[in-house]
Amino acid sequence: MRFYHRGSWMGNQRFVATTPNLYDYAGNVLDTVAVDPLGGGADSYETWFTECTECSSIQTLQKYPLDEAELTRKRDKAVFVAGDLNATRAGSMLFIHPLPQPPTAIPPHFCRINGPNGKFTSPSWAPDGRSLAWVDRSGIWVGKLGNLDGGSCEVSKRLVVRGGASPDWGPARP
Repeated sequence: MRFYHRGSWMGNQRFVATTPNLYDYAGNVLDTVAVDPLGGGADSYETWFTECTECSSIQTLQKYPLDEAELTRKRDKAVFVAGDLNATRAGSMLFIHPLPQPPTAIPPHFCRINGPNGKFTSPSWAPDGRSLAWVDRSGIWVGKLGNLDGGSCEVSKRLVVRGGASPDWGPARP
């Protein structure tokens, strides 16, 4: 996936990744998020979306940087490490997109989790898709998700491993 990086698998056949670039080498506009089928070749990816305002014009485009894409096993929610509007780096927020239709249908909205100690990294979904783990400077957090319909995600969070890094879900209960 030329220009795209730091993503994750969507099942066993597709990969989702992000790019901070607006254009490829030929000057073609790139969406921030793309999906690539296994074995499709260097440019077989399908663009998905850019989280932006004024998306219809490249002259007025304002976008949120997205990174570290991760989808639930059911592919009904996606999480991204995000940054402030027009920022150059992601990390100040997590964006959660409910996905009523499978990727690459455009998600209708996102909610955000704010307030990391340092910056957010390494989001990882629980196998059932109802909880999310992430890292900030304090360590590994787990958040049980509630309503995702508003601008702010309803989440009850707790620090589970002080100083920890690289969360990944296994058979243990959170």
